[in-house]
This record gives sequence, structure tokens and C-alpha cells, in this order.
Amino acid sequence: MSDKGVYSMAYKLYHKDADYSYVLGPFPSFECLKWRSDLVRDIFYADNFNEQAKLLGMAKELGLKAELAPKLLEKLARGQKEPYVGVIYDKASFYRALSPESPHLVLHEIRNSGNLGTILRACLAFGIHDIALIGETVSIFLPEIARASMGAIFALNIAYFPDLASYISAYGKDSRQLYTFCLSKRALSLQAALTKPLKNQHFSLIFGNEGQGLPSVCEQAPFQPIMIEQSKDVDSLNLAIACSLAMYEFQRKVLSD
Repeated sequence: MSDKGVYSMAYKLYHKDADYSYVLGPFPSFECLKWRSDLVRDIFYADNFNEQAKLLGMAKELGLKAELAPKLLEKLARGQKEPYVGVIYDKASFYRALSPESPHLVLHEIRNSGNLGTILRACLAFGIHDIALIGETVSIFLPEIARASMGAIFALNIAYFPDLASYISAYGKDSRQLYTFCLSKRALSLQAALTKPLKNQHFSLIFGNEGQGLPSVCEQAPFQPIMIEQSKDVDSLNLAIACSLAMYEFQRKVLSD
């Protein structure tokens, strides 16, 4: 069946300067509708999508319209597996304030979209809902990030800061504990750090990018450097794995204290 809607023809492949982005695939699309219906501009589906009833019911409940547009979905998928369904959403109101009472994951200039999507999925899994993106981080609006996160980006509070100093000024004062994951003479092992008391849930886990890590200022007070011990057989851990280990261990301590 051909696309008939006027709106479906206006959408193009992702571009950083466009005022919208999109998410493709059933599960991420439903997550977008579930958590951030306020962002949704349009919903499109293919005639062979086997969850049409669920989609149309959800759209109706939210006061949104779903349009049959298989050709648009095929174009946006760029030759990849047929997505069956997609959601166009506005970028303008995506970012949200972080909770000052909750733990934060802070990501400094992350460059790999697959890593970022995987990290955000792990955030939701381990109960850390407040994420700060710092500096020249890969665009959160890339469709592959929403897909890699399985829609987790829509369930999280994500904020952007031009530099680490801006984040510290907004959230790093008072009793918040700032843990930087980097090599340093001051670094504690992860296990040693976990023997020290946490001040409620006022802590931030701060990670640098895949190549250069964190700037040297992160080795000094008020930051507490931490390193994840590993065997000498590997140079380093994948960033998504390191973030996941840290979040799991810190959240486990929160529950046990």
C-alpha cells in the first residue's frame, strides 16, 4: 500500500540541523509513546505491522494520529531490516532537568553512538535515571542511539552541558560525591571506594570518552578518582561495560547500606 499522507512525504533522513528526529522499530517506538508522548509529532506504520491494534489504540488514547506510510519507513531505515513502525519526535523539549536528590551518570564527550545507546539502556536497567552529557558528545538524537538503547532514552532525564564546569556549577556542590573513573595516583579501586559511606544517593559517576578519557582536572579534589581493577591481559574495558559495572556496584551498595 502506498503512502497517502501529506506529512509523511516531508520527512527526510536524519540531519543534525533538523528540528526533529525519529525512532524506528516496535519496542523503541512504543517506549517513546509511553514515556515522551509530549515530544511526538507523527506516528507511521507499515501495513504488515502485526501490532497495529496496539499502536492505534495507544495513539488514540494519547490524542495522536498514526499514519500508514511503508515507503517512508523503508526510506528512513536506509536498507536495514524493515522497522514496521516509527515515531517522529521534536528535539526542542527533549532535554530535562536532573534530580538533585538522585545519582547521576555523567558522560564527558562520548563519541561512539553504539556505546552511548548501550550505556543508556544499562542506566534504566540499574535504576540511574539522571544522565548528564558533556561537551562534544555524539548527538543524542541520532536514530541509532534510540534504537541501541531500546527506547531507554525516552524514560530517562537527560541534560546537556557545554563543559564539566557547567555541570559542577549546577549539581556538583554541597554534599554530592563526584567519582571520576580514570587512572590517577589518587585513584581508589572500585572495591575500596565501595567500602566508604555514601551520602544518601547524592553521587555522580563520571566517565570520559573512549580514547582520551577524562581531563586531568578530574584527578583532583573535589573529585575522587576510581579505577576498575582488571587483569593485565587487556588494555582497558569497553566504556559501556565499565559504566555498567560501576552503576551496578554503586546501586547495590545503595540497597545494602
